[in-house]
Amino acid sequence: MRERENGLGRDTSSLWTDRGADRGAQCTRILSVAITAMAPHLVDLFGFLDFDGLKLQGSADTLAKTVRAFVGARMSARMIAIFDNDTAGAAALETLADVELPPNIKVLALPRSEVAENYPTQGPQGVADLNVNGLACSIELYLGPALLKGDGGRHPVRWTGWNAKLTRYQGAVERKDEIEATFLALLAECSSPAAARTRFPDLATAVDTIMFAFATGRDGSLDETAAITSREAGVAPDRSRGSREYRSTCRRTARPPPP
Repeated sequence: MRERENGLGRDTSSLWTDRGADRGAQCTRILSVAITAMAPHLVDLFGFLDFDGLKLQGSADTLAKTVRAFVGARMSARMIAIFDNDTAGAAALETLADVELPPNIKVLALPRSEVAENYPTQGPQGVADLNVNGLACSIELYLGPALLKGDGGRHPVRWTGWNAKLTRYQGAVERKDEIEATFLALLAECSSPAAARTRFPDLATAVDTIMFAFATGRDGSLDETAAITSREAGVAPDRSRGSREYRSTCRRTARPPPP
């Protein structure tokens, strides 16, 4: 990879998501345009896995196995593995708990979504509003409540399976393609990084979690150089310990829906 001098380090970073071929490409498109719109000064630091071009299949479990393989192969390039904030992502991350990651490889889940804290779900017992953080929170739930609404209300999360080990359900929001198309159109109307961040605050938190994966201390606070760079750009939030953004990034919910 070509090296660039900047406040966050000299190497670019490869981003890997935990979706299959179609949804992995969708997640990549959303994150790619979001980083370009919200942090254009850092866009050259990140490259995404080409799901479309390589016709790759994948899952959270496959991504975890890929991380293990790269650790074993002692890959030197910077890589960030991004898991959804859902049951499958949590289960896959748990399999990496015993892996000693080198400094150049980061694994993370999408941060907590405020929209997901009280969201309609559909299952065998009917419709119920639940906190789906840690259960069914894919990238679409970071795009704001307006994009998640249809003629009959918000597009529900549909429960798709039970994880016996974690004792909780896995779910996914419906009508993902429609949500993505609306998002891309609205993001194109944003005239500045600040406007994009104001329009999509949950997504901005997710972008910051990724952007500063290699620029935070063990307590989650930005190192001095990265903090100066972010303040000058006017795009990064306060992620010092105790701040709202820090809490939003670090909190996880594991409450399962009723059977």
